[in-house]
Amino acid sequence: MNHNSLIKKLVGQTAIYGLPAIVGRLLNYLLVPLYTYIFNTAEYGQVSIVYTFSALMAVLLTYGTETAFFRFANKNNNAESLTLPNQAQNINTNPKQIYATLGRGLLLTTAITTALLLLITKPIAAGLGIAQYPQFVTWILLILAADTITSLPFALLRFQNRPRYFALVRVVGIAVNILLNILFLVVLPKYANWQPHIKYIFLSNLAASVFTLLFLLPQIKAMFAASFNRQLWQTMLKYALPLIIVGLAGVSNMVLDRLLLRWLLPMPFAEEQVGIYAANYKLATLMALVTQAFRMAADPLFFSQANNKNSPVFYAKVTHLFTAGGALLFLAVTFCLPVLQYFVGPQFREGLKVVPLLIAANICLGIYYNFSVWYKLTDKTNAGAIITTIGSVVTLLINLWLIPIISYEGAAWATFLGYATMMLMAYIWGKRVYPVPYKILRMMGYAAVAFCVYWFSEKILPVWLANSSGYLQYILRIFVFMLITALFFIIEKKSK
Repeated sequence: MNHNSLIKKLVGQTAIYGLPAIVGRLLNYLLVPLYTYIFNTAEYGQVSIVYTFSALMAVLLTYGTETAFFRFANKNNNAESLTLPNQAQNINTNPKQIYATLGRGLLLTTAITTALLLLITKPIAAGLGIAQYPQFVTWILLILAADTITSLPFALLRFQNRPRYFALVRVVGIAVNILLNILFLVVLPKYANWQPHIKYIFLSNLAASVFTLLFLLPQIKAMFAASFNRQLWQTMLKYALPLIIVGLAGVSNMVLDRLLLRWLLPMPFAEEQVGIYAANYKLATLMALVTQAFRMAADPLFFSQANNKNSPVFYAKVTHLFTAGGALLFLAVTFCLPVLQYFVGPQFREGLKVVPLLIAANICLGIYYNFSVWYKLTDKTNAGAIITTIGSVVTLLINLWLIPIISYEGAAWATFLGYATMMLMAYIWGKRVYPVPYKILRMMGYAAVAFCVYWFSEKILPVWLANSSGYLQYILRIFVFMLITALFFIIEKKSK
Protein backbone atom coordinates (compact mmCIF):
# COMPACT_ATOMS: atom_id res chain seq x y z
CA MET A 1 0.00 0.00 0.00
CA ASN A 2 1.51 3.37 -1.04
CA HIS A 3 1.71 6.43 1.18
CA ASN A 4 -1.30 8.16 -0.34
CA SER A 5 -3.45 5.09 0.25
CA LEU A 6 -2.18 4.79 3.81
CA ILE A 7 -2.93 8.46 4.47
CA LYS A 8 -6.44 8.09 3.04
CA LYS A 9 -6.96 5.08 5.29
CA LEU A 10 -5.64 7.03 8.27
CA VAL A 11 -7.89 10.01 7.55
CA GLY A 12 -10.92 7.76 7.09
CA GLN A 13 -10.35 5.82 10.28
CA THR A 14 -9.53 9.01 12.20
CA ALA A 15 -12.90 10.37 11.10
CA ILE A 16 -14.71 7.21 12.20
CA TYR A 17 -12.87 6.92 15.52
CA GLY A 18 -13.28 10.63 16.07
CA LEU A 19 -16.98 10.70 15.24
CA PRO A 20 -18.23 9.31 18.57
CA ALA A 21 -15.74 11.38 20.54
CA ILE A 22 -16.54 14.60 18.69
CA VAL A 23 -20.29 14.00 18.61
CA GLY A 24 -20.16 13.03 22.27
CA ARG A 25 -18.18 16.12 23.17
CA LEU A 26 -20.51 18.32 21.15
CA LEU A 27 -23.42 16.81 23.05
CA ASN A 28 -21.47 17.36 26.25
CA TYR A 29 -21.09 20.98 25.20
CA LEU A 30 -24.86 21.11 25.43
CA LEU A 31 -24.47 19.86 29.00
CA VAL A 32 -21.91 22.54 29.87
CA PRO A 33 -24.47 25.36 29.73
CA LEU A 34 -26.86 23.06 31.58
CA TYR A 35 -24.32 22.50 34.36
CA THR A 36 -23.13 26.09 34.46
CA TYR A 37 -26.67 27.47 34.62
CA ILE A 38 -27.89 24.94 37.23
CA PHE A 39 -24.78 24.70 39.43
CA ASN A 40 -22.60 27.48 40.76
CA THR A 41 -18.87 27.73 40.05
CA ALA A 42 -17.92 26.00 43.31
CA GLU A 43 -20.18 22.99 42.66
CA TYR A 44 -18.89 22.65 39.11
CA GLY A 45 -15.37 22.85 40.52
CA GLN A 46 -16.10 19.82 42.73
CA VAL A 47 -17.14 17.80 39.68
CA SER A 48 -13.92 18.81 37.93
CA ILE A 49 -11.78 17.74 40.91
CA VAL A 50 -13.34 14.25 41.00
CA TYR A 51 -12.76 13.76 37.27
CA THR A 52 -9.19 14.95 37.71
CA PHE A 53 -8.65 12.11 40.19
CA SER A 54 -10.35 9.76 37.72
CA ALA A 55 -8.02 10.71 34.87
CA LEU A 56 -4.91 10.02 36.96
CA MET A 57 -6.25 6.68 38.21
CA ALA A 58 -7.20 5.57 34.69
CA VAL A 59 -3.53 5.63 33.68
CA LEU A 60 -2.53 3.47 36.65
CA LEU A 61 -5.29 0.95 36.06
CA THR A 62 -4.60 0.46 32.33
CA TYR A 63 -0.76 0.68 32.71
CA GLY A 64 0.01 0.87 29.00
CA THR A 65 -1.73 -2.36 28.01
CA GLU A 66 -3.27 -0.92 24.83
CA THR A 67 0.07 0.17 23.39
CA ALA A 68 1.68 -3.11 24.47
CA PHE A 69 -1.05 -5.05 22.69
CA PHE A 70 -0.53 -3.17 19.42
CA ARG A 71 3.24 -3.52 19.61
CA PHE A 72 3.36 -7.25 20.34
CA ALA A 73 0.40 -8.25 18.16
CA ASN A 74 1.98 -6.44 15.21
CA LYS A 75 5.35 -8.00 15.96
CA ASN A 76 3.71 -11.33 15.36
CA ASN A 77 1.98 -10.15 12.18
CA ASN A 78 5.26 -8.69 10.89
CA ALA A 79 7.15 -11.92 11.65
CA GLU A 80 9.31 -10.22 14.29
CA SER A 81 10.52 -12.50 17.05
CA LEU A 82 9.16 -12.23 20.56
CA THR A 83 12.12 -12.91 22.80
CA LEU A 84 10.75 -14.21 26.08
CA PRO A 85 12.75 -14.45 29.31
CA ASN A 86 14.25 -17.65 30.71
CA GLN A 87 13.96 -19.55 27.45
CA ALA A 88 16.46 -20.82 24.93
CA GLN A 89 14.09 -20.21 22.05
CA ASN A 90 11.05 -18.16 21.22
CA ILE A 91 7.56 -19.32 22.08
CA ASN A 92 5.08 -19.40 19.23
CA THR A 93 2.62 -16.62 20.10
CA ASN A 94 -0.24 -15.05 18.21
CA PRO A 95 -2.48 -12.00 18.66
CA LYS A 96 -5.18 -14.16 20.28
CA GLN A 97 -2.82 -15.35 23.01
CA ILE A 98 -1.32 -11.87 23.44
CA TYR A 99 -4.83 -10.45 23.89
CA ALA A 100 -5.85 -13.20 26.31
CA THR A 101 -2.70 -12.79 28.40
CA LEU A 102 -3.03 -9.02 28.64
CA GLY A 103 -6.79 -9.20 29.15
CA ARG A 104 -6.74 -11.65 32.05
CA GLY A 105 -3.92 -9.77 33.70
CA LEU A 106 -5.88 -6.53 33.33
CA LEU A 107 -9.03 -8.08 34.82
CA LEU A 108 -7.09 -9.32 37.85
CA THR A 109 -5.25 -6.07 38.55
CA THR A 110 -8.43 -4.02 38.07
CA ALA A 111 -10.38 -6.17 40.52
CA ILE A 112 -7.66 -6.05 43.19
CA THR A 113 -6.97 -2.31 42.87
CA THR A 114 -10.65 -1.34 42.84
CA ALA A 115 -11.41 -3.50 45.88
CA LEU A 116 -8.55 -1.94 47.87
CA LEU A 117 -9.51 1.61 46.94
CA LEU A 118 -13.15 1.02 47.87
CA LEU A 119 -11.94 0.41 51.43
CA ILE A 120 -10.56 3.95 51.71
CA THR A 121 -13.14 6.10 49.94
CA LYS A 122 -13.53 8.46 52.92
CA PRO A 123 -9.82 9.41 53.12
CA ILE A 124 -9.73 9.85 49.33
CA ALA A 125 -12.80 12.11 49.46
CA ALA A 126 -11.20 14.17 52.23
CA GLY A 127 -8.02 14.52 50.18
CA LEU A 128 -10.04 15.77 47.21
CA GLY A 129 -11.82 18.33 49.39
CA ILE A 130 -15.22 16.60 49.16
CA ALA A 131 -15.27 14.85 52.55
CA GLN A 132 -19.07 15.19 52.65
CA TYR A 133 -19.42 13.12 49.46
CA PRO A 134 -17.46 9.84 49.83
CA GLN A 135 -20.09 8.20 47.62
CA PHE A 136 -18.72 10.24 44.70
CA VAL A 137 -15.42 8.39 45.10
CA THR A 138 -17.21 5.03 45.19
CA TRP A 139 -19.05 5.81 41.98
CA ILE A 140 -15.99 7.11 40.17
CA LEU A 141 -14.03 3.98 41.16
CA LEU A 142 -16.77 1.78 39.68
CA ILE A 143 -16.74 3.91 36.53
CA LEU A 144 -12.97 3.49 36.34
CA ALA A 145 -13.22 -0.27 36.76
CA ALA A 146 -15.75 -0.61 33.94
CA ASP A 147 -13.80 1.71 31.64
CA THR A 148 -10.53 -0.10 32.36
CA ILE A 149 -12.02 -3.50 31.56
CA THR A 150 -13.36 -2.17 28.24
CA SER A 151 -10.11 -0.42 27.25
CA LEU A 152 -8.53 -3.59 25.84
CA PRO A 153 -11.69 -4.72 23.97
CA PHE A 154 -11.73 -1.30 22.30
CA ALA A 155 -8.07 -1.82 21.38
CA LEU A 156 -8.96 -5.22 19.89
CA LEU A 157 -11.59 -3.58 17.67
CA ARG A 158 -8.97 -1.11 16.43
CA PHE A 159 -6.50 -3.93 15.78
CA GLN A 160 -9.16 -5.83 13.82
CA ASN A 161 -9.92 -2.70 11.73
CA ARG A 162 -13.51 -2.49 12.97
CA PRO A 163 -13.88 1.27 13.40
CA ARG A 164 -17.61 1.28 12.70
CA TYR A 165 -18.45 -1.11 15.52
CA PHE A 166 -16.02 0.82 17.72
CA ALA A 167 -17.89 4.03 16.90
CA LEU A 168 -21.30 2.41 17.45
CA VAL A 169 -20.43 1.24 20.96
CA ARG A 170 -18.92 4.61 21.85
CA VAL A 171 -21.95 6.51 20.56
CA VAL A 172 -24.38 4.28 22.47
CA GLY A 173 -22.47 4.85 25.71
CA ILE A 174 -22.37 8.59 25.11
CA ALA A 175 -26.09 8.67 24.30
CA VAL A 176 -26.96 6.87 27.54
CA ASN A 177 -24.89 9.36 29.52
CA ILE A 178 -26.44 12.40 27.82
CA LEU A 179 -30.02 11.16 28.07
CA LEU A 180 -29.69 10.31 31.76
CA ASN A 181 -28.20 13.74 32.49
CA ILE A 182 -31.17 15.38 30.79
CA LEU A 183 -33.58 13.09 32.65
CA PHE A 184 -32.09 13.75 36.09
CA LEU A 185 -31.32 17.45 35.71
CA VAL A 186 -34.09 18.74 33.41
CA VAL A 187 -37.06 16.42 32.97
CA LEU A 188 -37.57 15.12 36.52
CA PRO A 189 -37.03 18.51 38.23
CA LYS A 190 -39.63 20.00 35.90
CA TYR A 191 -42.29 17.31 36.11
CA ALA A 192 -41.66 15.67 39.50
CA ASN A 193 -40.60 16.55 43.01
CA TRP A 194 -36.92 16.15 42.14
CA GLN A 195 -33.98 18.34 43.08
CA PRO A 196 -31.04 18.55 40.64
CA HIS A 197 -27.71 17.64 42.22
CA ILE A 198 -24.16 17.08 40.96
CA LYS A 199 -24.38 13.44 42.08
CA TYR A 200 -26.50 12.68 39.02
CA ILE A 201 -23.57 13.60 36.76
CA PHE A 202 -21.62 10.66 38.21
CA LEU A 203 -24.57 8.26 38.29
CA SER A 204 -25.30 8.95 34.62
CA ASN A 205 -21.66 8.27 33.77
CA LEU A 206 -21.70 5.02 35.77
CA ALA A 207 -24.78 3.75 33.94
CA ALA A 208 -23.20 4.60 30.58
CA SER A 209 -19.95 2.79 31.48
CA VAL A 210 -21.82 -0.34 32.55
CA PHE A 211 -23.90 -0.22 29.36
CA THR A 212 -20.72 0.00 27.28
CA LEU A 213 -19.23 -2.96 29.14
CA LEU A 214 -22.29 -5.07 28.32
CA PHE A 215 -21.94 -4.19 24.62
CA LEU A 216 -18.35 -5.47 24.67
CA LEU A 217 -19.01 -8.79 26.41
CA PRO A 218 -18.00 -10.80 23.27
CA GLN A 219 -14.60 -9.08 23.27
CA ILE A 220 -14.26 -9.61 27.03
CA LYS A 221 -15.11 -13.28 26.55
CA ALA A 222 -12.26 -13.48 24.00
CA MET A 223 -9.84 -12.87 26.88
CA PHE A 224 -10.44 -16.51 27.80
CA ALA A 225 -10.11 -17.91 24.26
CA ALA A 226 -6.40 -18.73 24.68
CA SER A 227 -4.04 -19.67 27.46
CA PHE A 228 -2.33 -17.22 29.80
CA ASN A 229 1.42 -17.10 29.11
CA ARG A 230 3.26 -15.93 32.24
CA GLN A 231 6.58 -15.32 30.48
CA LEU A 232 4.86 -13.40 27.70
CA TRP A 233 3.10 -11.36 30.38
CA GLN A 234 6.45 -10.47 31.97
CA THR A 235 7.89 -9.37 28.62
CA MET A 236 4.89 -7.20 27.80
CA LEU A 237 4.94 -5.66 31.28
CA LYS A 238 8.58 -4.72 30.80
CA TYR A 239 7.54 -2.84 27.66
CA ALA A 240 4.35 -1.36 29.13
CA LEU A 241 5.30 -0.27 32.65
CA PRO A 242 7.35 2.78 31.56
CA LEU A 243 4.21 3.86 29.72
CA ILE A 244 2.57 4.33 33.14
CA ILE A 245 5.01 7.17 33.74
CA VAL A 246 4.31 8.44 30.22
CA GLY A 247 0.58 8.33 30.87
CA LEU A 248 0.72 9.78 34.38
CA ALA A 249 2.97 12.60 33.26
CA GLY A 250 0.73 13.29 30.28
CA VAL A 251 -2.47 13.24 32.31
CA SER A 252 -0.92 15.30 35.10
CA ASN A 253 -0.14 17.95 32.50
CA MET A 254 -3.82 17.90 31.55
CA VAL A 255 -5.47 17.84 34.96
CA LEU A 256 -3.00 18.64 37.74
CA ASP A 257 -3.62 22.34 37.20
CA ARG A 258 -7.15 21.96 38.63
CA LEU A 259 -5.79 20.46 41.83
CA LEU A 260 -3.09 23.10 42.09
CA LEU A 261 -5.62 25.89 41.58
CA ARG A 262 -7.56 24.46 44.50
CA TRP A 263 -4.50 24.08 46.71
CA LEU A 264 -2.68 27.31 45.87
CA LEU A 265 -5.60 29.76 45.94
CA PRO A 266 -7.72 30.71 48.96
CA MET A 267 -11.17 29.18 49.42
CA PRO A 268 -13.89 29.68 48.20
CA PHE A 269 -12.16 31.68 45.46
CA ALA A 270 -10.22 28.54 44.50
CA GLU A 271 -13.32 26.46 43.73
CA GLU A 272 -14.73 29.29 41.62
CA GLN A 273 -11.49 29.55 39.64
CA VAL A 274 -11.42 25.77 39.10
CA GLY A 275 -14.98 25.90 37.80
CA ILE A 276 -14.26 28.79 35.41
CA TYR A 277 -11.07 27.17 34.12
CA ALA A 278 -12.65 23.73 33.69
CA ALA A 279 -15.65 25.12 31.79
CA ASN A 280 -13.45 27.05 29.36
CA TYR A 281 -11.01 24.16 29.01
CA LYS A 282 -13.89 22.22 27.47
CA LEU A 283 -14.10 24.81 24.68
CA ALA A 284 -10.47 24.05 23.84
CA THR A 285 -10.81 20.29 23.79
CA LEU A 286 -11.89 19.94 20.16
CA MET A 287 -8.19 19.80 19.29
CA ALA A 288 -7.68 17.22 22.03
CA LEU A 289 -10.52 15.14 20.56
CA VAL A 290 -8.97 15.29 17.09
CA THR A 291 -5.65 14.21 18.61
CA GLN A 292 -7.33 11.36 20.46
CA ALA A 293 -9.09 10.15 17.30
CA PHE A 294 -5.85 10.46 15.34
CA ARG A 295 -3.98 8.33 17.89
CA MET A 296 -6.67 5.65 17.82
CA ALA A 297 -6.32 5.36 14.05
CA ALA A 298 -2.57 5.96 13.84
CA ASP A 299 -1.23 3.61 16.52
CA PRO A 300 -2.17 0.31 14.84
CA LEU A 301 -1.26 1.72 11.41
CA PHE A 302 2.14 3.04 12.54
CA PHE A 303 3.01 -0.28 14.17
CA SER A 304 1.92 -2.23 11.09
CA GLN A 305 4.33 -0.15 8.95
CA ALA A 306 7.29 -0.56 11.32
CA ASN A 307 9.23 -2.89 8.97
CA ASN A 308 8.56 -0.86 5.82
CA LYS A 309 11.80 0.84 4.74
CA ASN A 310 9.83 3.89 3.58
CA SER A 311 7.88 4.24 6.82
CA PRO A 312 9.88 7.31 8.05
CA VAL A 313 8.71 9.24 4.98
CA PHE A 314 5.13 8.21 5.74
CA TYR A 315 5.45 9.27 9.39
CA ALA A 316 6.82 12.67 8.30
CA LYS A 317 4.01 13.24 5.80
CA VAL A 318 1.39 12.42 8.42
CA THR A 319 3.00 14.85 10.87
CA HIS A 320 3.01 17.65 8.29
CA LEU A 321 -0.68 17.09 7.58
CA PHE A 322 -1.49 16.94 11.29
CA THR A 323 0.29 20.25 11.89
CA ALA A 324 -1.53 21.95 9.02
CA GLY A 325 -4.85 20.59 10.25
CA GLY A 326 -4.10 21.71 13.80
CA ALA A 327 -3.30 25.24 12.62
CA LEU A 328 -6.57 25.41 10.69
CA LEU A 329 -8.54 24.07 13.66
CA PHE A 330 -6.92 26.72 15.87
CA LEU A 331 -8.20 29.43 13.54
CA ALA A 332 -11.65 27.84 13.23
CA VAL A 333 -12.22 27.68 17.00
CA THR A 334 -10.76 31.09 17.81
CA PHE A 335 -12.76 32.73 15.02
CA CYS A 336 -15.91 31.17 16.49
CA LEU A 337 -15.30 32.15 20.13
CA PRO A 338 -17.86 35.00 20.01
CA VAL A 339 -20.48 32.29 19.38
CA LEU A 340 -18.95 29.51 21.48
CA GLN A 341 -18.98 31.75 24.56
CA TYR A 342 -22.71 31.12 24.90
CA PHE A 343 -22.00 27.48 25.70
CA VAL A 344 -20.96 28.58 29.20
CA GLY A 345 -22.85 30.67 31.71
CA PRO A 346 -22.13 34.41 31.99
CA GLN A 347 -20.14 33.99 35.21
CA PHE A 348 -17.73 31.62 33.43
CA ARG A 349 -16.96 33.78 30.37
CA GLU A 350 -14.10 35.69 31.90
CA GLY A 351 -12.03 32.56 31.22
CA LEU A 352 -12.42 32.72 27.43
CA LYS A 353 -9.05 34.47 27.20
CA VAL A 354 -7.19 31.19 27.88
CA VAL A 355 -8.95 29.15 25.18
CA PRO A 356 -6.53 30.04 22.30
CA LEU A 357 -3.52 29.19 24.48
CA LEU A 358 -5.04 25.85 25.48
CA ILE A 359 -5.76 24.99 21.83
CA ALA A 360 -2.13 25.76 20.98
CA ALA A 361 -1.06 23.53 23.88
CA ASN A 362 -3.10 20.63 22.52
CA ILE A 363 -1.56 21.11 19.07
CA CYS A 364 1.88 20.78 20.67
CA LEU A 365 0.68 17.61 22.39
CA GLY A 366 -0.54 16.16 19.09
CA ILE A 367 2.76 16.92 17.36
CA TYR A 368 4.55 15.33 20.32
CA TYR A 369 2.58 12.12 19.75
CA ASN A 370 3.76 12.15 16.14
CA PHE A 371 7.37 12.85 17.07
CA SER A 372 7.36 10.15 19.77
CA VAL A 373 6.58 7.23 17.47
CA TRP A 374 10.29 6.32 17.52
CA TYR A 375 10.46 5.14 21.13
CA LYS A 376 7.44 2.87 20.68
CA LEU A 377 8.81 1.30 17.49
CA THR A 378 12.31 0.80 18.94
CA ASP A 379 10.97 -0.52 22.28
CA LYS A 380 12.64 2.37 24.12
CA THR A 381 9.62 3.21 26.25
CA ASN A 382 11.94 4.35 29.05
CA ALA A 383 12.78 7.34 26.83
CA GLY A 384 9.11 8.25 26.70
CA ALA A 385 8.96 8.11 30.49
CA ILE A 386 11.93 10.49 30.76
CA ILE A 387 10.50 12.98 28.26
CA THR A 388 7.05 13.15 29.80
CA THR A 389 8.47 13.33 33.33
CA ILE A 390 10.57 16.36 32.37
CA GLY A 391 7.52 17.90 30.71
CA SER A 392 5.51 17.34 33.89
CA VAL A 393 8.20 18.93 36.03
CA VAL A 394 8.20 21.98 33.75
CA THR A 395 4.40 22.15 33.99
CA LEU A 396 4.44 21.77 37.77
CA LEU A 397 7.09 24.43 38.35
CA ILE A 398 5.36 26.97 36.11
CA ASN A 399 2.04 26.24 37.80
CA LEU A 400 3.60 26.78 41.24
CA TRP A 401 5.12 30.04 40.01
CA LEU A 402 2.23 31.56 38.06
CA ILE A 403 -1.01 30.32 39.69
CA PRO A 404 -0.56 32.45 42.84
CA ILE A 405 0.07 35.45 40.57
CA ILE A 406 -2.39 35.13 37.65
CA SER A 407 -4.61 32.19 38.70
CA TYR A 408 -5.87 29.97 35.85
CA GLU A 409 -4.02 32.01 33.22
CA GLY A 410 -0.84 30.66 34.81
CA ALA A 411 -2.25 27.14 34.55
CA ALA A 412 -2.88 27.64 30.83
CA TRP A 413 0.68 28.90 30.25
CA ALA A 414 2.07 25.97 32.22
CA THR A 415 0.12 23.52 30.06
CA PHE A 416 1.37 25.11 26.86
CA LEU A 417 5.03 25.28 27.92
CA GLY A 418 4.98 21.74 29.33
CA TYR A 419 3.66 20.26 26.07
CA ALA A 420 6.04 22.40 24.02
CA THR A 421 8.96 21.04 26.06
CA MET A 422 7.86 17.45 25.45
CA MET A 423 7.42 18.14 21.73
CA LEU A 424 10.93 19.58 21.36
CA MET A 425 12.58 16.82 23.40
CA ALA A 426 10.84 14.07 21.41
CA TYR A 427 12.02 15.63 18.15
CA ILE A 428 15.64 16.22 19.20
CA TRP A 429 16.07 12.80 20.83
CA GLY A 430 14.22 10.94 18.09
CA LYS A 431 16.36 12.54 15.38
CA ARG A 432 19.36 10.64 16.78
CA VAL A 433 17.66 7.30 17.40
CA TYR A 434 15.15 6.98 14.55
CA PRO A 435 15.63 9.68 11.87
CA VAL A 436 12.43 10.87 10.21
CA PRO A 437 12.60 13.52 7.43
CA TYR A 438 10.32 16.11 9.02
CA LYS A 439 10.03 19.47 7.24
CA ILE A 440 10.37 21.55 10.39
CA LEU A 441 10.43 24.92 8.64
CA ARG A 442 7.18 24.09 6.86
CA MET A 443 5.56 23.07 10.15
CA MET A 444 6.77 26.28 11.81
CA GLY A 445 5.35 28.20 8.87
CA TYR A 446 1.90 26.68 9.38
CA ALA A 447 1.99 27.65 13.07
CA ALA A 448 3.27 31.16 12.33
CA VAL A 449 0.57 31.83 9.74
CA ALA A 450 -2.16 30.68 12.14
CA PHE A 451 -0.83 32.82 15.00
CA CYS A 452 -0.35 35.95 12.86
CA VAL A 453 -3.82 35.71 11.35
CA TYR A 454 -5.35 35.18 14.82
CA TRP A 455 -3.44 38.17 16.26
CA PHE A 456 -4.47 40.37 13.33
CA SER A 457 -8.13 39.36 13.64
CA GLU A 458 -8.16 40.06 17.39
CA LYS A 459 -6.04 43.22 17.63
CA ILE A 460 -6.13 45.02 14.28
CA LEU A 461 -9.31 44.03 12.45
CA PRO A 462 -11.75 45.24 15.18
CA VAL A 463 -10.00 48.64 15.18
CA TRP A 464 -10.12 49.01 11.40
CA LEU A 465 -13.76 47.94 11.24
CA ALA A 466 -14.92 49.59 14.46
CA ASN A 467 -17.71 51.46 12.67
CA SER A 468 -18.73 48.54 10.47
CA SER A 469 -21.22 45.77 11.03
CA GLY A 470 -19.99 42.79 13.03
CA TYR A 471 -21.08 40.59 10.16
CA LEU A 472 -18.36 42.08 7.97
CA GLN A 473 -15.71 40.82 10.38
CA TYR A 474 -17.19 37.33 10.24
CA ILE A 475 -17.28 37.38 6.44
CA LEU A 476 -13.65 38.48 6.26
CA ARG A 477 -12.60 35.80 8.74
CA ILE A 478 -14.38 33.10 6.75
CA PHE A 479 -12.75 34.32 3.54
CA VAL A 480 -9.27 34.36 5.13
CA PHE A 481 -9.83 30.90 6.62
CA MET A 482 -10.79 29.47 3.22
CA LEU A 483 -7.78 31.16 1.62
CA ILE A 484 -5.36 29.70 4.17
CA THR A 485 -6.95 26.26 3.88
CA ALA A 486 -6.42 26.35 0.11
CA LEU A 487 -2.83 27.50 0.60
CA PHE A 488 -2.00 24.67 3.01
CA PHE A 489 -3.68 22.15 0.70
CA ILE A 490 -1.63 23.30 -2.29
CA ILE A 491 1.61 23.14 -0.30
CA GLU A 492 0.96 19.58 0.87
CA LYS A 493 -0.33 18.51 -2.54
CA LYS A 494 2.87 19.66 -4.25
CA SER A 495 5.23 18.24 -1.63
CA LYS A 496 6.62 14.76 -1.99
